[in-house]
Amino acid sequence: LLSGFVAGTAISGNVVGNNSWGIYVNSVNMPTDPTASQHNFVQNNTASNNKYYGIQMRYGAIGNTVQTNVALGNAVQSPNHYEISADLADDNVSPCANTWINNTFVSASGFGASCIH
Repeated sequence: LLSGFVAGTAISGNVVGNNSWGIYVNSVNMPTDPTASQHNFVQNNTASNNKYYGIQMRYGAIGNTVQTNVALGNAVQSPNHYEISADLADDNVSPCANTWINNTFVSASGFGASCIH
């Protein structure tokens, strides 16, 4: 979990499973606020069998790079009535607020789902 203003952090080589969320990058404020979580690297992780999401970029977490992760078997249940759980999720409005490269997954959700690769 990264929350609040977090910048330049690398999350790499982790195995995260059987939790509510796998890897969750959050921001306290909206994307236009300078306190957004940004320029972080989430790479070479495995997030499997988590209840809601494998890897999620929450509203305001922008300019992050998510690459070469494996996220499978997540999203057994939605955290609330308006979100759709998935292996990978980007809740930021497109154009692509985060860079998603070469990830292995089955499902994607959020406003930025079309940017997830």
